[in-house]
Amino acid sequence: MGQSCSFPGSPAHSSVTFSDESLGNGAVSSYSCERGFELLGPARRVCDNGVWVPEGIPFCG
Repeated sequence: MGQSCSFPGSPAHSSVTFSDESLGNGAVSSYSCERGFELLGPARRVCDNGVWVPEGIPFCG
């Protein structure tokens, strides 16, 4: 039983969805951009014992 993660942040012009709304250990955050924007960075991040992996929030450019 690992630690939960805090909200990972949501870049401008994007939406983020979670496989587990409680952001528990193993939860996956999936990022997508608004139409006309390109996702730069990881589209998916996983909560690993309280830390989002990989590090760094993607952004929409």
